[in-house]
Amino acid sequence: MKSKFSRICLLIVILQLLLILLSWIVDAMQWYEVNSLLSPLGIRWFLSQYSYNIATPLMVWIVLAACAYGAVKKTFLNIENKKMKYQMRMARMVISIVALIIIGCIVLLTFVPQSLLMSSTGSLFPSPFSRSIVPIVSVSVMVLSWIYGSIMGTVTSLDDIVDSLVHGIRIGAPILLLYMLVAQLYCSLLFVFS
Repeated sequence: MKSKFSRICLLIVILQLLLILLSWIVDAMQWYEVNSLLSPLGIRWFLSQYSYNIATPLMVWIVLAACAYGAVKKTFLNIENKKMKYQMRMARMVISIVALIIIGCIVLLTFVPQSLLMSSTGSLFPSPFSRSIVPIVSVSVMVLSWIYGSIMGTVTSLDDIVDSLVHGIRIGAPILLLYMLVAQLYCSLLFVFS
């Protein structure tokens, strides 16, 4: 699996290098009007816009989803003793109540007349709700996981909470790397053919 992922990353880097070279050749031969990535304008654009090209809401969503996955993996899936039936029932009941409270708050912020998360036209898409759904779900999953973990004994300190987030980012790092490579290649294509 790792070698397959490495090959995919290498392929994207090679495509980026080919785009740089081909944009220069096509611009020099004047076959088609393109912006060369090796021209002064192209080099300035590539170096100055790199962080803007990858800093999108999708990148934040990937990080949040990875943190939420880490919280779930470290709390729900890390339970050693299967004989803790009472604690498990209690934990499920508490997170069910908290989940209902969270859902109730989201409903009140979204579906009542003139709510905060609706657009000015009263629609859900696009609206503050549609732009915030991934962060809301991710943070809710994290909170529910930590509550469950604290009842079950898998989350006993602030270090455990931070460790669950870091664990998720560690697991999501390959997806983040792939996103950065693809986003830069996509933005480079847009620059070359604009």
